[in-house]
Amino acid sequence: MSDEQKQAQQEPEAPKTPAIVTELVEKFGVADEGFFRGDATVRVPVDKLISVFAYLKRERQPAFSMLMDVTAIDLLGKREPRFDVVYHFLSILTRERIRIKAAVAEGKQVPSATPFWNSANWAERETYDMYGIEFRGHPYMKRLLMWEGFDGWPLRKDFPLKGKVPPAEKYAANDQSRLRRL
Repeated sequence: MSDEQKQAQQEPEAPKTPAIVTELVEKFGVADEGFFRGDATVRVPVDKLISVFAYLKRERQPAFSMLMDVTAIDLLGKREPRFDVVYHFLSILTRERIRIKAAVAEGKQVPSATPFWNSANWAERETYDMYGIEFRGHPYMKRLLMWEGFDGWPLRKDFPLKGKVPPAEKYAANDQSRLRRL
């Protein structure tokens, strides 16, 4: 066997572009970002999200019947808009997976996916609670993990590492009386 044949056997093949990516690029003019960890990634403008959701859930056969996760990425200082909202979808019948990213500026809202997938309810509330990104049309956009009076968004890059402690709760490092309260 020649060296070229050995090298060709050792190099993994580039994954083929899934049909869903081609469909979304042609139908909506979205940007194909390639693959990450085996999943195809597509970048969709926020104003086209509802149309893409409707297509994935209602128009396409087989449909992407499962929204596995909604989360965000804080890109503070790397680019504007600051956040990427990331959706992970699964077609149960074909086992296809796709990741959809939408760039969102701070203080702007993203349309909710709850009219299409009930699983978006909890995930969108968690994303709101951790990053402060609001989802327009969400049935109950309240904090989920932190209490209502909590100041800030813990997963943002500019959140203080030690958290925000109210002045009344600060204590001296050698204050032993606090141990009785624990």
